[in-house]
Amino acid sequence: MKKNNRIEIGYDLKPAYWGQGIMQKALGKIIHFAFTSMEINKIEAKVEPENKASIRLLGKLNFCQEGVLRQHEFEKGKYVDLVLFSILRSEYNELNEGSRL
Repeated sequence: MKKNNRIEIGYDLKPAYWGQGIMQKALGKIIHFAFTSMEINKIEAKVEPENKASIRLLGKLNFCQEGVLRQHEFEKGKYVDLVLFSILRSEYNELNEGSRL
């Protein structure tokens, strides 16, 4: 069986802790570990289009938007779209090469 070396991240933070940079720091550590200590090639995240804060967070972490998964999940009595974001190990390495100099 061929391994895809791909993982998906998800997160949920109590609103009292929003806007403090906690998720950015935590996800940064997880992403670093996945790309440097595991054989991960791609990390994906799926976000509802209305979740602007999460979309901004993924942008800060250098995730790229791949597309929209239309009516991908059934939630609260209706189908909802999800936006798919990802970052590749090669992109992560390229972004971090400059910080090591």
